[in-house]
Amino acid sequence: MKIVFNYIKRLSAVILIVAFTFGVTNLFAVIPPNDNGRPVVIATPALTAGDPLEITNTFGDGSLPTYSKITATASGTQTGRLFRDAVPSTCSSTSPFTVFGSGTNAYEAYTFKAASSGCLNLNVSATDVNLYISVYSGSYNPANYTINGVGQQGSSAVGTFACPVTAGQTYVLVIQETNPGSGAGKSYSVSLDNIANVVPVSIWWIVAAFVVISGFAVYRFRLRRA
Repeated sequence: MKIVFNYIKRLSAVILIVAFTFGVTNLFAVIPPNDNGRPVVIATPALTAGDPLEITNTFGDGSLPTYSKITATASGTQTGRLFRDAVPSTCSSTSPFTVFGSGTNAYEAYTFKAASSGCLNLNVSATDVNLYISVYSGSYNPANYTINGVGQQGSSAVGTFACPVTAGQTYVLVIQETNPGSGAGKSYSVSLDNIANVVPVSIWWIVAAFVVISGFAVYRFRLRRA
């Protein structure tokens, strides 16, 4: 009986050591903010070109916020996500847009137009290591997101990055989750400058009606004087 008791005691001690070690390892485990294992680089472009727009949302909550300067929003899934090389884009350079992973990742997208040609600066004030932010020119294709890319974070962390834009052209801000399901419930906040104001369609109808009525009035006036 004493031998059995000692065996159980030693086995319990081993189990406690293994459990403690595993628990401590997980307690201090850190999810890397990029895929190169490099320190996060924080650039500091200023938000100067026009009134900045701040986009804030909780990823994957089933709805996307609307803003007067945003012309369209979209959400869906894609295979994998962008490789994070730890180098934030600038107006003069950006890292290649390459695929990383093969899981089914969710994304959220916001479409807008640039106000003037030059630089679009982005300030990420709130995010998570499970989210990654980038900018595309023209459109975003979740089936081939390596094309049309003009700027990206570099690391999943707060900070700034930038990209070149052309006045009047369409661009898309994209937020991807870094692993399947990992982005759900995570909050993000991104401020962008150099975004064009969107004139509501109703305004154009008013302008058109004014032109037509004015033209008709001038035509009637000329008829009376003839």
